[in-house]
Amino acid sequence: MESQVEAKESSVVPFVTKPAEWAPALELASECEVACEAGLRKFKIRAVSYGEYLKIGKDSPNPQPPKQAKGPRGSVVAPDPSDTSHQEAKAAAVLRRMVATVDLCWMKIPGETLDAKTEWIETNFRRGGELIGLYYKILAQSGMNGGRKLESEAGIDLISTPEEWASAGRAPISYVFERSGKAIVFKLRGITSKALREIERAANPGPPPKAKRSVPGARLTGLPDREVPNPEDPEYLKRVEQCNLVKQVQILEAAIGFEFPGKTMDEKVKWLLDRPAGEVNELVSLAQQDVLGHRDLADFF
Repeated sequence: MESQVEAKESSVVPFVTKPAEWAPALELASECEVACEAGLRKFKIRAVSYGEYLKIGKDSPNPQPPKQAKGPRGSVVAPDPSDTSHQEAKAAAVLRRMVATVDLCWMKIPGETLDAKTEWIETNFRRGGELIGLYYKILAQSGMNGGRKLESEAGIDLISTPEEWASAGRAPISYVFERSGKAIVFKLRGITSKALREIERAANPGPPPKAKRSVPGARLTGLPDREVPNPEDPEYLKRVEQCNLVKQVQILEAAIGFEFPGKTMDEKVKWLLDRPAGEVNELVSLAQQDVLGHRDLADFF
């Protein structure tokens, strides 16, 4: 029965079973229609890669909300995301990410820097919806929020033994992605908690370095500075970022069922970064939620 179902599914959409079948973002180009002030207009766009998507986010991150004293007599200091200046700064960061994405995946926007390109957009466009429309077309081309489970016509089998239960848990789940009207399917296989622990151990960034911090009231008490973990250390943040990418590679390799090209882990990471951003994001999320089934263990990205 399973072979008949797979044959029927494969006649509808192609399955990704090897690296060559997972195209890089640079090769995923198409025309799209965007509503402009003068009516519908066509744009030739390509997908944004996972590496480009991460860099755009790093270059224009959402600002941290300012802290505000709350509670009795202002005894509690907590972030205030409703602060007007914070909301404006957050909107500016979102706009920069949109401009950077369109600049990469459609056509170069006038300006030597991202600030200049953003200024050009703000100066020359009366309707922000046109930029937003093109931006979301690019994300859709990249597979963002596009993965859906491919339903099977197979019947529901009775589980009679622990071995059958374990086998059912390792059965692949198929997810389909739309690319400009064409569909591809990834099969994600189950990963055991033991295998996941091994992946986590192999890509552990270790504890953050320590930094000296002044003890409250040190000037009055004369107490020396103390050393505390500093998770914001720049080199440590780079190590955490690289470890997260390594975990993603190892989990996706195990779930998808084929090894990524590359003799070293750095080469495998580079290969993954060239894939469409949305497809990578979705597959990682799907692997965490549906395939791994261990939210407390897998929620590390």
